[in-house]
Amino acid sequence: MKKDSSKERTQRYRERLRENADEWTDAWDERYPTQSAEVSGFVKGIGRKVLEEFTPNPQRHLYFRPFSVEETVDYVARTLYAFRKDGDVWVRKTSDGIIAAGSYFPDGLGWMIVTGTHENNLETSPTYSALYRELLLILDQRFGNNHDRNSEAIKQELAGKFVLSVESKPEPSKSEPIQVKPEPRVPPPTVDAPPITGYETPSEEQNRLIGFGTFGMTRTSHL
Repeated sequence: MKKDSSKERTQRYRERLRENADEWTDAWDERYPTQSAEVSGFVKGIGRKVLEEFTPNPQRHLYFRPFSVEETVDYVARTLYAFRKDGDVWVRKTSDGIIAAGSYFPDGLGWMIVTGTHENNLETSPTYSALYRELLLILDQRFGNNHDRNSEAIKQELAGKFVLSVESKPEPSKSEPIQVKPEPRVPPPTVDAPPITGYETPSEEQNRLIGFGTFGMTRTSHL
């Protein structure tokens, strides 16, 4: 069997990189139904064990929008399974980055899985803890030099220094007092000056101009 030349392999690699993350993840289940069913079965089995083993965190309600048990377990189990299987189908490099099991960017999971693990007290499950610690080491080895919040969270967790901050839930806003919009000030109606006939006496002219200001007439006055 003729082996592919280096040029042909390079061409295929470049063609794969043209496919972005959305295109890859959207088509993954349909392209690889066997692998999709395989990893889904693994995740469901792990999820059932974790629910049987772990002790819920009594302080979970203190955290603002905590990650759910289900999504945290899915992040960890699905991503670890992909790295265990390895291969281009399981860990794919797209134009947007690496995708694990047609689902997640593994380099962007660190902070979420560490936070979700602590929020839900998931390491009280021996099954989960073993998978979680294995995945942390893989992610640290591959993406530990990214120097972002994901890699930092993993390093802190492996060193036993990660501290989950309690974010208080926002209090409902107090109702603002009703602001009554003042009615616009309407100027008093303008009274036209009486017409000038040319026959007024000086006293009549003076009386006619009383109350009409300095100029004695408005724009509507008759000239």
